[in-house]
Amino acid sequence: MEQAINNRVTLEDAAQIIAATGDRVTTIITSEPGTGKSSLRYRVAELAGIPKERIVYLDAPLLDFPDFYMPDVQNNKTFKAYSDDWLLDSTEPVLYMVDEIGKMQGVAKPMITRFLLERTVSSKPIPEGSIIFATSNLVTDGVGDMFPAHLNNRVSTMEIIKPDANSVVEFGTKYGMNGTLVYFVRENPEVCESYLDLDEEARKTNKYIFNPQTNTRQFVSNRSLWMASHTLDRMEQGKLSREQAMRHIVGAIGAPATAELWATVALADSLPTRQSIYTEPDKARVPDNMSAQLLLATRLASGMSEDNADATTTYMKRLEAEIQAVAGRLIFKAKPTLAMRTPAMREWVVQFTSDFVN
Repeated sequence: MEQAINNRVTLEDAAQIIAATGDRVTTIITSEPGTGKSSLRYRVAELAGIPKERIVYLDAPLLDFPDFYMPDVQNNKTFKAYSDDWLLDSTEPVLYMVDEIGKMQGVAKPMITRFLLERTVSSKPIPEGSIIFATSNLVTDGVGDMFPAHLNNRVSTMEIIKPDANSVVEFGTKYGMNGTLVYFVRENPEVCESYLDLDEEARKTNKYIFNPQTNTRQFVSNRSLWMASHTLDRMEQGKLSREQAMRHIVGAIGAPATAELWATVALADSLPTRQSIYTEPDKARVPDNMSAQLLLATRLASGMSEDNADATTTYMKRLEAEIQAVAGRLIFKAKPTLAMRTPAMREWVVQFTSDFVN
């Protein structure tokens, strides 16, 4: 099958490309709102071996002339004084991310263009080996992002593909997204669709996602899902009532998605607590309902750590075989190192080898 010729990439592809080329070529990453562009700097830094203290975040719409340099007069001579925020005196490479560059205004615009191309702040070079990239929304998003014509041939531009539900489930499990929310995404993949991939009729019927023509306020995105995850965690810890949590989540992912999520929250109420499973994994109650078992397995997979991995595995073995296979694939894709380091988990792999391989 012939590969499509375009500049659309995943977040991981973008991070790897920037880490490999960003010391010479500046890339501008575009996508619809909330896909994870701003957080990309941490993955790029990890790949490039740059510590977090040498990441410089530049909020482009707020930059002004003094952010680049200020005149400094000494003995009747004028010099340029640069902010320490640029880390220009660093002897090691620095990662620079220019966020929301398409919304930049005023006199700083030509100055940032020189920074992107010549890799200098005014006339002072950035540290050797430093990486630069920028982010912006798509023009079709209708949120004001525009690029001057002379900039387009000075950079490479790539468009981030919005992560689908499977990617969100795997990433969320790996990094501890609330398990109830992970299950909700798995069972409702349409909440992760992109308006760019839908025809006009499908855009009208999907009330969960960003649509520049009908829904630009609260919608489901990577960013808003993590906000909802934090709120659900606090509710489960008893720090918020269900009513408080529900209203806060509506303000993040919107009312239509929250209404669907709350049906999952209600189902979660019938499950045994994670603490009872971690304490007595061979005795804790096992739900009769397959949907409840899958929700519980998803919650356990997302919350699995070194402290509870053995107990989690012991309990998982008591679930239906189909549920074990689904949960097993998820755990070994999202947390392979943790899984293989645990004796009980390795034994479980042997039991379900054919499922994991297939």
